[in-house]
Amino acid sequence: WIAEELGQRLADGLEVDPAQPLSPLLEACLSDLVDTYQLVPGEAPSATVAMVRLNGDVVDVLVLCDSPVVVLYADGTVHEIRDDRLADTVASIGRPDGLADMTDPRWITAATSFEQLRNHPDGFWCASATPEAARHAIEWHHPAAEIDTILAMTDGASAGVDEYGIPPTWHEAIQLAAADPAGLLALVHNTEASDPDATRWPRTKCHDD
Repeated sequence: WIAEELGQRLADGLEVDPAQPLSPLLEACLSDLVDTYQLVPGEAPSATVAMVRLNGDVVDVLVLCDSPVVVLYADGTVHEIRDDRLADTVASIGRPDGLADMTDPRWITAATSFEQLRNHPDGFWCASATPEAARHAIEWHHPAAEIDTILAMTDGASAGVDEYGIPPTWHEAIQLAAADPAGLLALVHNTEASDPDATRWPRTKCHDD
């Protein structure tokens, strides 16, 4: 719900002013979302953000939280634009391995610690009921002529390369995505389905976004 509502506001804002700075736009859209639905920090849903814009002869990228953008340059090299603060936060709280079990006191403690660090200077930032989180987004700008392909994805899709090594490289993931986007997602999904109990690849749920 919040991804759809925020995404529409971002699209509308860019239609009005296609070249406006991305971080202030994101903050304004979050503010409107908070005001419209009276969202409350700590109680509202949240989303990650990955934005890619062709702005004249420059490509602008913004990421907030753990949805990465991967760039394939024309010379064949790869560059990743990431916000790793959520991963760092998860590592700092000592999250239990395996699928989430909220009847387990260890998981309850970890989840409580995690939520206290959401949109907090000592934790991580995401799109939710705290509009100023947008000021902490990671931004990147590069000449468009030097770029061949850009892949923007959720952390669930990027887990194929990041966590499972399936596909084994970003070059192969980009090639597959260019030819068959649904095929890349199916490959990640089927890989996770082969490990339903998260024993080979520890994670909180079988399938992510």
